Amino acid sequence: MILIEILILAVTQALTEFLPVSSSGHLLALDEVAGIDSSLAIDVMLHVGTLLALVIYFWPKLFEIAKNVLSGRDYKLFTLLVISTIPAAVVGFLFNDFFSEDVRHVEVVIVMLVLVGLLFIASDRLFPPKFPQKKGKEIKLSQISKKTALIVGVAQAAALIPGTSRSGITILAGRSQGLDNRNAAEYSFLIGVPVIFGASVQTLLDDEARAAVTDDLALTVVGILTAAIVGLGVVHWLLKYLKSHGLAIFGYYRIALALVLLLLINI
Repeated sequence: MILIEILILAVTQALTEFLPVSSSGHLLALDEVAGIDSSLAIDVMLHVGTLLALVIYFWPKLFEIAKNVLSGRDYKLFTLLVISTIPAAVVGFLFNDFFSEDVRHVEVVIVMLVLVGLLFIASDRLFPPKFPQKKGKEIKLSQISKKTALIVGVAQAAALIPGTSRSGITILAGRSQGLDNRNAAEYSFLIGVPVIFGASVQTLLDDEARAAVTDDLALTVVGILTAAIVGLGVVHWLLKYLKSHGLAIFGYYRIALALVLLLLINI
């Protein structure tokens, strides 16, 4: 794979991993339009890059969580993150082949793009961007209940279906439980750290992926750094955007992307 293809894939992954628009849908579109398809090695590179972006951006929060756990002072947020991670880890382990092969089809992606897009549009009416701040009921991360953590975790497991968007469905789940947009997004990104780390390790267990990474180390490093840098910018922008905006705009975009994919597969 040449440098320009690596850069295109890295930028696409970084943008769509964090924006609630479905990374699988965009990577599929790239394959259909430009014939650029990701391999196991590219998957490792992109996951490591987006993981690096999250770790850098949320380092103060992650360091605080680790310090509190190691000192025995406060396990609450760590416990909540574990609860939210378990459903996706269990479902992914038990049904890995199903989600990585059986449902990884363009038709599934198109359906999920539309369904979740419609949920995003409806969510802005059900949970306006300024709710619950206007009601004086803002729930902070330290106040999230175990029930909310589990609901967000189940939503994250559902995101294993291609075209769903992990960030989008977990933000929506958090909103449904009273979190404001920004806190829902921040919690979504935090629980993404162990999930993306797990996906990276799982892919690296494949001998072919490890060999491909080491065979072209320079391109791998370029891809990781590109995904990380772009990812940092996207996370910062989205958290700022969600302070006063909802998810509807992403819902309309998803539906438009589904129509484009539908046209492409019928041409």
